[in-house]
This record gives sequence, structure tokens and C-alpha cells, in this order.
Amino acid sequence: MWSSSEGQRINSFSIITVESNEQVKGIHQRMPVILTPEEENIWIGNTPLFKALDLLRPYTFDELSIKQVSRLVNSVKNDSEEILEVDE
Repeated sequence: MWSSSEGQRINSFSIITVESNEQVKGIHQRMPVILTPEEENIWIGNTPLFKALDLLRPYTFDELSIKQVSRLVNSVKNDSEEILEVDE
């Protein structure tokens, strides 16, 4: 959370990306950082910067599954289960 110049409190977040792992490279050159529950505790805790930065790496691909979805996911205007269907 942060405060705007007018003093309004704003909830926000950032997605940190890294170079893609082997499984994702066929789709895109970057991927979001994915932390395990143990790593989340390190990230959120009072951790030295060098240790937190060590967590910014591609996720182990054997623990990741990929599913094709509709191109509808490319627009925030689309908010339905239809985005989970594969385009024909």
C-alpha cells in the first residue's frame, strides 16, 4: 500500500519477471517470478537484499504445467470462463 500525493491510500502490487525457463521459452522470453511458500517467508521477512535477490530466478520447469487458453485473455475487458477455452 502507498499514499498518493493527495493522501489517498492505494493498494497495489508489482509483477517481477525474469528470463523464461526452458518450458516457457517457446511461449515468451520472460516469465513472472514464482516463489515457494518457504521463499515467500524469506521475501516478506526482514531479509538482506542480496538474499532476496537470489530468489529472482526462473521457476523449476518440472513443477510447472502449461495449458493453452483462448486469446480472449489478452484483454482485461474479458472476464468470463470462456477465456479458459482453447481457440479453434
